[in-house]
Amino acid sequence: ADDDVEEGAPREAVLDPVTTTPPDTPLVVYCRECKTIFGDTFSFVCTHAQLKTITLGGATMVTVQRDKVETVATGLAAGSAFYPVSCDGCKRCVGKMFVSTRRDLDPMRDGFTFEQQAINSYELGGGQGEGRALGAGAAAHPSALAERLDVLETQVLKVENLMLLFNERIDALEAAEAGLM
Repeated sequence: ADDDVEEGAPREAVLDPVTTTPPDTPLVVYCRECKTIFGDTFSFVCTHAQLKTITLGGATMVTVQRDKVETVATGLAAGSAFYPVSCDGCKRCVGKMFVSTRRDLDPMRDGFTFEQQAINSYELGGGQGEGRALGAGAAAHPSALAERLDVLETQVLKVENLMLLFNERIDALEAAEAGLM
């Protein structure tokens, strides 16, 4: 079994590769290819350090191919049967739903097990106070949001007025052109 252990893996991962303790900060899990969101760690089941997977109890925007039972032939999950799980956005295979496993992989059974190389994640609340979503210097305070909304409404009104002015000019040019013909 030691030949299946990745070099440099933490000692705890070697002793017990399945972790059922959720991360301290909630994570959103999404497709690496098309960025479709699959779920978050509020439905966390486990991670497996050596298989490099995260298992969630629920997921969205994925298709479980229940008509296609496959079996893992080699490695740590050898002998386990699973349904492939694909992303609804890009149709890429992103993980497995195990239907039978060895006893040490039981927490992964019947969950949505996503493979690390197929997904990315980000922390919820990771951008607070930095103004990433609101623009430089903007705070996530309700009064700042209302002020920003007022500015945006004013800008949209200006654009609408310009469009009306251009429309009037185009109409005048078309009428003048029609009079010349």
